[in-house]
Amino acid sequence: MDDSQYPDVVWASEFGWVGMPSLETLQPYLPNATTDYTLLSPRVSQKGDTASGLASIYTSLENAYGPYAWGVQDTSTKQSFRRAIHLSQVQQSACMRAEAEHYRRGRDDPKSAPHTMGSTYWMLDSAWPAADWASLEWGGRWKLLHYEMRKVYSPIVVSSYCTPSPQVCRGIEIYIGM
Repeated sequence: MDDSQYPDVVWASEFGWVGMPSLETLQPYLPNATTDYTLLSPRVSQKGDTASGLASIYTSLENAYGPYAWGVQDTSTKQSFRRAIHLSQVQQSACMRAEAEHYRRGRDDPKSAPHTMGSTYWMLDSAWPAADWASLEWGGRWKLLHYEMRKVYSPIVVSSYCTPSPQVCRGIEIYIGM
């Protein structure tokens, strides 16, 4: 979520982050709760868009949440799988919010030469019940990302960010944009 990793562009299109759909959406396609309810189980991988997407979810949860993710990534129980799914959606929405807010700030930032005029995240809805970039699950259920993007793309946005970077935060700036 380091602001410096995002480009300064006139239009940002098709940026995204992989997140899991809810257990309610996946459950009909995962018949064996004792073996299927993990991020890297063969059945979840079969449903996934790419194995690398599931591996990136697994790794990002470990990096972002450490002890909160340990034990829920590999334990095949309904409760641990639900928690891993939830953490993946929190991570997806936080990363997407950070990037979308960067582009919103780029419109008014005098240091941003292109003056970003808009952005489109990838993607709106899932084509099947699987881990993907969508904010709407297969069947139309909203993921956390959809709620977050509704706020980010509202007419007035308030965003805060560390300067010069999250790793070396010497100050916090607040942006209010219309």
